[in-house]
Amino acid sequence: YCICGAFELTMQHTRALTASCTFYAPCSHPTAWSEVRDDDNKEVDWILIGYEGNSKTDMTLLAKGSGGVEGISSQIPSGVPVFGGIRTSKGRFVSFVHIDEDCPPLKRGKTLMYKNGVFNVLEGCDGEIEMTPGLTEATMGKIR
Repeated sequence: YCICGAFELTMQHTRALTASCTFYAPCSHPTAWSEVRDDDNKEVDWILIGYEGNSKTDMTLLAKGSGGVEGISSQIPSGVPVFGGIRTSKGRFVSFVHIDEDCPPLKRGKTLMYKNGVFNVLEGCDGEIEMTPGLTEATMGKIR
């Protein structure tokens, strides 16, 4: 399923131009990000977004869960770029992009081109953090 978390196969998308590439951002469905932002929802406080299969443009929801920074940092896959959004224990919303050192250079470049488009879908973030596998909220450093 896609970033919005909907299970429909025929989902409508809005197109937002990012650099010279097209990024598809979901619209008009309850979103996984809204679950993170929901103060009453204690089951989901992070989402992990990545490329759908071998696609160079389509993003999908890879995982969502609870446990904050520690929870999502344990889910970071190796060799592929991912984006994410987290509610910290202090109630702040942060986003991140993680590009593994084993990621091919062309995919690395494309991921950086899509960064703003993905972050725009994650509305209401206070800033960005530097994500690494095994990161904790105590070691995450400043929110940029």
